[in-house]
Amino acid sequence: MSFRPLVLICPLALLAVACDDDDAPPDSADAVAMQGPEADGGVPDPPCVPTLDPWDTFIRPRIEVWCGECHGEPPQFGAPYGLLDYDALVDGAIGERRVDQLVRALRAGTMPPPAQPQPPGADRAALLEWATCGANAGAPDDEPVPGGFDVDRPLLDAPDVPPVDTDFFELRADAFAVAPGERDRYECFTFAAPVDEPRLIRRVETIVDDTRVLHHTVLIPGGEGREAGESGPCQNDNALDLIYAWAPGQGPLHFPEGGIRVEPGERLTLQIHYNNAAGHADVADSSGVRIHHGPVTPDAPIYDMLAFGPLGFSVPARSVGQVTGYCVLPQDTTVFASFPHMHEAGVAFEQTIERADGAIEPFIDLQGWSFDSQYLYSTPIELRAGDLVTTTCTYRNLGDGTLRSGTATSDEMCFNFAYVTPPLAGRYCNRSEVHEPAPYTPGQCAPVEAVDFEPPRISGAFVQGEPPPMSGGRWPAGERLELSELTLVLTDFDLGFAVVDPDASQVSGMGQVWVEADRLVLDAMLEFYLTDGLLAFDDVVSLSVGGVVGEVDEVAGVAQFTGECGDLAGSTVDLEYAGDADGGLSVVVRSDRGLDLAIVLRFTPATD
Repeated sequence: MSFRPLVLICPLALLAVACDDDDAPPDSADAVAMQGPEADGGVPDPPCVPTLDPWDTFIRPRIEVWCGECHGEPPQFGAPYGLLDYDALVDGAIGERRVDQLVRALRAGTMPPPAQPQPPGADRAALLEWATCGANAGAPDDEPVPGGFDVDRPLLDAPDVPPVDTDFFELRADAFAVAPGERDRYECFTFAAPVDEPRLIRRVETIVDDTRVLHHTVLIPGGEGREAGESGPCQNDNALDLIYAWAPGQGPLHFPEGGIRVEPGERLTLQIHYNNAAGHADVADSSGVRIHHGPVTPDAPIYDMLAFGPLGFSVPARSVGQVTGYCVLPQDTTVFASFPHMHEAGVAFEQTIERADGAIEPFIDLQGWSFDSQYLYSTPIELRAGDLVTTTCTYRNLGDGTLRSGTATSDEMCFNFAYVTPPLAGRYCNRSEVHEPAPYTPGQCAPVEAVDFEPPRISGAFVQGEPPPMSGGRWPAGERLELSELTLVLTDFDLGFAVVDPDASQVSGMGQVWVEADRLVLDAMLEFYLTDGLLAFDDVVSLSVGGVVGEVDEVAGVAQFTGECGDLAGSTVDLEYAGDADGGLSVVVRSDRGLDLAIVLRFTPATD
């Protein structure tokens, strides 16, 4: 039996701009960004056709200056259409025209992308007054733009020339074709670093080829099973220790001294996000990155990525909520730059540092988050052992369902990917400030009487290898059982971002099952504290499923289970089980997303 919630245990492929998302909505990034306050109870679309009179002399030149880099002729950087043709701008039904999209974007402050140069208040007001036929003149010069972008750190700056005494190599797509109308294509190209000895990456620049479809690029260590020279759809490519991320408006990554170490033949993956919503038929893109590298010397600082942020969170439907994670620094390190990251429901991102004397200092504060404007910021900060870094993300969940953390764009994340030197042993840091056991709360599939019981809290064990085969036997029926044993089985303690120390790590849980001859409800809450001995993160995972038990093979130890509630609703899976003479039931729960782990849960008859 596999449960999707277990993905929360492992933050693989965490960067939304760097992860495959089969569940992404069909709208292009620009179309999503241009959805404005109308859907949120704002000003309705103007029922008018803007006049042609000032178009050539006053309106078009301003749209060209502030929007033309992407929405020109032809459209660039994945924009679905241009905005410089009057007839095309006003064509269509009211509310669906390009001019209506323009009004929404200007009102919401989502276009131009917030970190790019913004039109002054007079230009913004003039465009809105024209586009709405005078119904809305926009914000005056002295008022902030609604939904605007406000960050207290500058974009990471880089000189125009690479460091002296460096060589370079290029990693590029090879005339990659993107079909007309294809949106949100994430393609990963894997290479072997063409160096003969260890080197330091001093500077990374994006090579822009076909600007019509290029949306962003990410450079990631590793290859996720691809050989050098191969490419394919991005799936589990791990961006926790990304080297570089670029979107229009972002400059090069440039280390004044030192850099990121790269080994001869090391796998490097270039992920490119393409968007051909405009329908170009002749796309053959060779965009990529140019990597400048220098020698490894004893006095050169070595940089690596450290990810701060919480896992395993949720935001209720139709609400605004905050999630918070904590990292206690295990050693001194210096932050060079930061890459804050959330998805489309993000509203604000804030990090603070609490020093040993209790003083609170700012790390980075970003209000008015825009999913399409993710950039590297200069954050020169000295962190000391024992400092508490608090990461808080605010989300606006407008949907009817619970918003949860996860890898898909429709899920959410809350991370700051920071470049630090010297590197830490692990690449991820999150731990509750006060690690107190969470109370048991029955899940969505538990029966009403579940609230009347408080199952005992069970401490579990970590095992490396494979879970033991289930022996089958008697299938219990007509009983309520409580969790009595818990084992987390990892195929490998090396998770990629950390090596789990099983002696220092902890797992515990509370749970119960209701078993009948032809039905099963499993409801459990599991808590994980994983550490590599230096860094740590904790997480709470809820497992709640219910459904019908079909054929039971008592010899093979497999029961057919068809889910009616929870993540397995509508699915039929083989449940590995073992029953015993005392009425106990053991089951194996396997992760089905990104991490080779299994959890063995044993339930025994309740004593009530």
